[in-house]
Amino acid sequence: MAKNNTFAAWTTFFRGISAVTLGLALIVRPDVARPFLNNFIGAFWLSGGLLSIRWGLQTKQSKWITIVVGVIGIMAGTAVLGRSLAERWIEPDFIITMLGVVALLTGILHVSGRMTVRHAPVGELSRTGILLGIMEIVIGLVLLFGSMSSPIAYTVSVIWALLGGFALFNDARLMHKEAKELKIEMKERENNENS
Repeated sequence: MAKNNTFAAWTTFFRGISAVTLGLALIVRPDVARPFLNNFIGAFWLSGGLLSIRWGLQTKQSKWITIVVGVIGIMAGTAVLGRSLAERWIEPDFIITMLGVVALLTGILHVSGRMTVRHAPVGELSRTGILLGIMEIVIGLVLLFGSMSSPIAYTVSVIWALLGGFALFNDARLMHKEAKELKIEMKERENNENS
């Protein structure tokens, strides 16, 4: 179990690095970074979806919400990453609408506390989760009713990437701490059993 938590902590840490790198690149070199924004969002949702399903299978509290959010994240991430293939069979407007709905729902779940920023009890609100959720709601609304190439969408994407990255760094730190505590607890239990 401690190894699983350590793996999740490192995965979360690297997701944070990716998010902050993208956010900074969007500020410093927008001409180079902008084309990678959609792929990053797809990879971010896909990896987040996989982690959500993993956490959902390990938890007893609100298990179905975490698993459903994970499945939606995997579907959305796969759709974004495979959009050039999907466009052969599915209208691009439908894909954009689907992504907008997923971003909107993810944001609402973050703001309501139904989807936590880190592996924590569902319903636990955090300022970071609320801010991240607001950014996702705005991105969802822009995808549904506007254009991702608008200055508002670009600004929100930069803030979302930076905020999300720093939230993930904090998550990784907390998950690493939990893994260390679990490892110590398991070692103490093993020592007590052997004595």
